[in-house]
This record gives sequence, structure tokens and C-alpha cells, in this order.
Amino acid sequence: MDGDRRELRRYGDGYEGYLRAKVAERNRWEQEYQQWLDAKEAERMKAAAVEGRMGYGRRRDGDKMGYDFKQGTVQEAITSQKRNAQERLRRLEERPVDRPPQPLALSAQFGGQSLAGPVITLEGVAVGDRLAVGSLTVGAGENLLVTGPNGAGKTTLLDVVAGLCPVQEGTVVQRGRLGYLPQELPPHPRPSMRLLPAFASGLQGDLDEHADRLLNLGLFRSADFLVPVGTLSAGQYRRLALARLLVGRYDVILFDEPTNHLAPVLVGELEEALAGYDGTLVVVSHDRELRRWFTGLPGAKELRLEAGRVAGPPE
Repeated sequence: MDGDRRELRRYGDGYEGYLRAKVAERNRWEQEYQQWLDAKEAERMKAAAVEGRMGYGRRRDGDKMGYDFKQGTVQEAITSQKRNAQERLRRLEERPVDRPPQPLALSAQFGGQSLAGPVITLEGVAVGDRLAVGSLTVGAGENLLVTGPNGAGKTTLLDVVAGLCPVQEGTVVQRGRLGYLPQELPPHPRPSMRLLPAFASGLQGDLDEHADRLLNLGLFRSADFLVPVGTLSAGQYRRLALARLLVGRYDVILFDEPTNHLAPVLVGELEEALAGYDGTLVVVSHDRELRRWFTGLPGAKELRLEAGRVAGPPE
């Protein structure tokens, strides 16, 4: 289901066939976009060339009346050519081809700072009967995968680290800038705000700079920028939160079910982008493919929770 284009698309040959088809779709999109740009530039050049010929001419003989008649005919033809070029340009601009989004790339926007030592430390933490952690330390640059069945306390653990859930016992110490993408996003406080200003809120730079940054992430098209955030689908709203997270330059990132509501191709791009992240990742996920990918990252450890308790130390 393509929510952006409001289409149902079918792909054959299983998941590998789907991936190949998506690559082919993108190649066609890029070609169509370049052809549209080339056509617009060609019509602009035609109009400019015709305009440069208007009013130009020299008398070649003494027949003023004949010259004026010929000159008027030529100018009328030139005016018609300019008008036709401008009309073709207008039609092209009325049917724009959106710029294809760039594959998700975080090298310029994303990255942990040069921290050393522990960035997350929990000692004797208890939150009612939802969570009990005797001791947990996550160092700078490490990657921690939190697993366990539903209700095991995974989300509570991330909320505690993020400072969103107070603890009844114990201490929590977190160093560095922390970003968090929770599983359930709260409603936006200003649902009538447009998508682009909502993305830019609190960030440095002008709106044009933010538009370029958002387009370069590949999560939205320019046609989406004026959509009120209150009318976004669950997937679009989650992509907006992800976009703000990815430009925040955080030292520690917490992801609670990051693949929820994301297209499979985008999940793959997110994995490739996060593979180059030099900060600390803490991820909760039931997605088997994501978990398989995550455990292959350098410094990856797994912490399993059961009934709010640590079933074993990070491995």
C-alpha cells in the first residue's frame, strides 16, 4: 500500500523481487524527473532565444514599405514562437515531477560526539512491578538490543533512561545528548501546524534550509510540506518524528520498535545509515530481520527482560 501515491501495488518473486522492483521504480522516477528538468530548461532557452531576435533587423534596400511588411511578418512569427514556448513551459510546471528522495543518509546530519566511558548507568532501579534492574552500564559507542516478550518492561526501561518515567528506587545516570523515538508518539500540541514548520521547530536555520534537509532525508516529498500534522497518517507522523531525530546530532539514541509504520525499503536504508553511527544505540524491537542486523553491529550486546526482570546480563 503506497500511502504517498494512494495506490495498491503488487510485486512478484517474493521479497527479493520486491526489492529489485523498487530499485527499478526509483531509476524510472529519476529518469522522468531529469527529463522534466531538461524539458523545462529547453523551453526557457527557446523563449530567451526568440526574445533576443525580437526587434532585430536591418534595411537591405530602399523599399521601406516592403521592408516594413516583411519585418512585421517576421516579428509576428517570432512572437508566436515565444508564446508557444512559454505555453509549453507553463504546462510542464503545471504537471511537475517530484524530485526523487535521496536514499536515507545521515553522515552530514547524524553522529555521536567524542564521549568515552559509561553513558547510561542504572543501579538498583525499581518501577513498581514493571521493572527491576540491579545494575546496567552502557558505554559510549556500544549498541544494546533489548529483547523479551510483550509486557517484559522493555518500553519502561527506555522511558526510565530517557527520564520520562520516574523511578521509585535506585539511580539513573545518563551522559551526553539523548534522542528518543518511542513506540507510541504523543499527539502534536499544534495539529494545525504544517509539516515543514513542525519539522523545523526549535532547529537553527531558515525555512529553505530546513526544506532541503528534510528532502535530503528522503522521508517526505515537497508536496507534503504544507500538510497539517494533525492530518498525517500514523506512518507519516512517525516519519516526521524520525526526521527530527536524525538531524539532532545525538550522542545516545533510543529506538522503541523503530520499524513500525515504515516501508521495508526505508527500513533497509535506516539500517545502512545507522551502521555508520558512532554514538550509542539502544533498540527495542520484535522485528527479526532488524534484530539479526543489529547483533552484527560492532560492540552489539543483548539484554533480555522477562516480567520486568533482567533474565541475564548483556551478552
